[in-house]
Amino acid sequence: MNFFSTLFGVCAGTGIFPELAKRSLWRAAWHFLLMSALCALIIAAGRQSYVTDLMNKAYGQLTAVYGELRDSGRGGIEVEKNNQQPSSVRLALPQPVTFCYMPSSADKLPQDFDEGAGSGFVISPTHLVMWGKEPVNRAFLLPSGTLPGKYLPFSREAVEKLLAEPGLSEVQPEQSGVSELLAMLKSPAKLVFIMLFISQLLMVLTLSVPVVALFSLVFGWFGAQRSGNLVTLRETFVIDIYAGFPAMLVASAFPAFDIGFLDFNLVYSLGLVVYAMIAVNRVASSRLPAKPSAPKE
Repeated sequence: MNFFSTLFGVCAGTGIFPELAKRSLWRAAWHFLLMSALCALIIAAGRQSYVTDLMNKAYGQLTAVYGELRDSGRGGIEVEKNNQQPSSVRLALPQPVTFCYMPSSADKLPQDFDEGAGSGFVISPTHLVMWGKEPVNRAFLLPSGTLPGKYLPFSREAVEKLLAEPGLSEVQPEQSGVSELLAMLKSPAKLVFIMLFISQLLMVLTLSVPVVALFSLVFGWFGAQRSGNLVTLRETFVIDIYAGFPAMLVASAFPAFDIGFLDFNLVYSLGLVVYAMIAVNRVASSRLPAKPSAPKE
């Protein structure tokens, strides 16, 4: 029975669980990873249009201030307008982000390069720097061509130090590869989907693994079915993993469609607890010895 037939089976009812309980924990864990990826795809597909619109608006802000953004061929980005002095723009995103442009002749960041924002970008014709405050607290010199990346604890001085690193033209004068990045920023749908899928996969795993692990341990050790030794602890883990699949599907709809009054963690936790108890009891009941038939008079 493959992953999709298993998914259909657990969504159809508990009749499949006596068979699923015999599976190895490793196979169940593999199916759990596939299920997490499926949920991440659902959430990414639902959120893609919204996030793409936000990125298009943010890129429109940049072009309104700086005109065309183009690959300098030296590891960074050149702008068409306002390119003589350092300047920064706060982008209209849900989480405050700033974009700062540094001409090659400048060595001091503008005072407002990080004002009111938790993260941002600093670009010049020879460098691309990304920075973040809490909890990241890092400034990253992004790799470009053969120029390696580098990071320092975030501060104004750290960003200026990274911008003073030898540029690509001084290391190896070849195509920087920034053009591909700019193309994705101009048409961000593919980039948005990849970023959303990765972030949502991490979110699903981070929220669901502790829940299924904790519930399986508690229910497996202290559940009433343990007194008869009808279901082992390993089998409880396997059953709980699969019992969470329908709840994961339903829970994915809430972030995918931005339904605000419930979230993934709450829906998954409640669905897992209810369905897992029913599934474990179904397995335990299937293993009870058959009652002898009453003698005929």
